[in-house]
Amino acid sequence: MPGPIVRKTKKRLHVIARRYFGLDVHSARHREFDLVPYIMDVHHARRLLHFERLLRQIEGVDGRIVECGVGSGRSIFMLSVITRRLARSREIWGFDTFQGMPPPGQEDGEHNAGREGIWAWEQYQVVESWKLAALPSRSSPTR
Repeated sequence: MPGPIVRKTKKRLHVIARRYFGLDVHSARHREFDLVPYIMDVHHARRLLHFERLLRQIEGVDGRIVECGVGSGRSIFMLSVITRRLARSREIWGFDTFQGMPPPGQEDGEHNAGREGIWAWEQYQVVESWKLAALPSRSSPTR
C-alpha cells in the first residue's frame, strides 16, 4: 500500500486534473482486457503541461496534430484532453504499426541492442484504453 506522501501527491494531481483539464480521475478496478492505465504522476503531469505549452504556442496556426508511433496512446490521450480545453480544437491523427521498434542497426549503437519490439502494443489495448479515457468516439487506431 502506498505511503501517505504518495497518496497526498496523487490526490493533488487528481485535483489538478479535474480543475484545469476537466478530467474525472478514477481507478479501473474492473477490467476484461489487458488495460494499460494512464497514470498521472509527477513525470506525466510535467509532460501534460509541456504539451499544453507547445499547443498554446501554435494556437494561431491552422492544421492537425499528427503522432507517428502511438505506443500505448498516452500522448494522444494527453493531446486530446488539452485540445478540447483550448480555443482552437484540432483533429488528432495517430499512426502506428503496433509492432514496436524495428531491430536496431549498427548506427543505433550497442546500448540499443535487444530493443526490438519495445513499445509494441496490441491495437485492442489502445482502443480499450481510449474508450476508458473517454476519447471521442471517432478515435480508433488503424493499421
